[in-house]
Amino acid sequence: MISGLYGVTPDCDDTARLVQQVTAALAGGTRVIQYRCKAADRRQQLEQADALARLCRAHRVLFI
Repeated sequence: MISGLYGVTPDCDDTARLVQQVTAALAGGTRVIQYRCKAADRRQQLEQADALARLCRAHRVLFI
């Protein structure tokens, strides 16, 4: 069972800014991050998903 805050990422074309936002959410206690971005192209989606997956793994947070 998963408990705690569940975060869904906003559409953001700036990967560094998105990572900052998710880092702040993790610091605030978020236990699950769901990546959702329809605005970015496929290459950028993969770049962002990879960056967020590494960040979540480092914080032992579930990444979807």
